[in-house]
Amino acid sequence: MLGPMRTWLRRRQRARALGGVAAAALGCNRSEGVRVMQAMLRANLAFIRQSHRLSSVREYRLPVVTWHGAEAFRAAVSRDGRPLLLATLHMGNYLHHLLALAPHLTWLGRVTLLRRTHDSDLEAPLQARASSLGLELRLVHTGQHPGRTALRALSRGEHVLLLYDVPPSFDVGRTMTASLLGHPAALPAGPALLCRAGNALLWPFCVLPDGKDLLLHSRDPFPVRSAADVEPAIHTLARFAESAILAAPEQWLLWAHLSEMWSRAASLSADRVAQRPPVQPPNQPPNPGPE
Repeated sequence: MLGPMRTWLRRRQRARALGGVAAAALGCNRSEGVRVMQAMLRANLAFIRQSHRLSSVREYRLPVVTWHGAEAFRAAVSRDGRPLLLATLHMGNYLHHLLALAPHLTWLGRVTLLRRTHDSDLEAPLQARASSLGLELRLVHTGQHPGRTALRALSRGEHVLLLYDVPPSFDVGRTMTASLLGHPAALPAGPALLCRAGNALLWPFCVLPDGKDLLLHSRDPFPVRSAADVEPAIHTLARFAESAILAAPEQWLLWAHLSEMWSRAASLSADRVAQRPPVQPPNQPPNPGPE
């Protein structure tokens, strides 16, 4: 009895601690922010339970993903000929959602999935289930040169999938500042830089609950042709992330890291100001003195 009670108390304390951040981001009062965080923690618990089911040998029913315009999307990407960099978010059980989306993605062939953590008990069944659905997944982790591996995959015309809403503490490399939920936030520049170097199309998407099933949200893929396009691409990713989070705030699993993203952006801005050379006053004509 004490175990579940302690877990409930910890979740309640966590929700209260994050309620202020959620209120500031969503423009609501603190009690509403706490309510959203309680729902997020329940979604996080469901994510853990579904991951345990995913790592078992039992075949369980996957929800149906509705994707409006899927055929038109496939035709457009096929005509373009460039590989896709699929950029998604920590919304709900994103691995579970990827499996549900797999029947729509079989035409991609092989997809390289970049993951920060390594869990062989989870990943082997994930790859096997994806393969049974017609999608070949290749998993690459931090420590296996994920950036270099992703660039090689794109250069071969293969597709790459990653999560881009990660805080600086996740060792994401170079970051850039873009507005996220009402404040400047530090977001990884890696997705845009990879697209530019690999001549790929950047495709932001996520899968959100729709009743008992799921609905795909995305925007049209776009290229990152030059260095001048990198920063606008980061802003586009930030706007898409914000729209998805506002649509289903209880599904976003990284609320605990939002303050870090905001504070890191503030420190980057302060560093840039400190590094600027002092402004020299214009030359003043000599004072002629009294006539």
